[in-house]
Amino acid sequence: MTKIKSLSVHKNTKEQRRRKELRSELIDAAKYSVKDSGISGYCIVVWDKNNNYEAYWESGQLPGDLVGEYVKNAVNRKISMIDAESIMYDE
Repeated sequence: MTKIKSLSVHKNTKEQRRRKELRSELIDAAKYSVKDSGISGYCIVVWDKNNNYEAYWESGQLPGDLVGEYVKNAVNRKISMIDAESIMYDE
């Protein structure tokens, strides 16, 4: 008798696929961010489903004690721009 093959995708397989997609998106975003600019620093923040996080940065010419505030302002500005665009296009 032939064994029946399950067509369902295992949860771990879905999670592995999503992690791979996230890594690819991260690399694409980094490439896009530096495409036509002369960057002098960067910050990468990553987190997992358990709210553990890591941050890596190179401050370049920015004093190290200002990195946190600088990154916070940059992220808030970008989120505000995205929110404003979504409001404009939703109307």
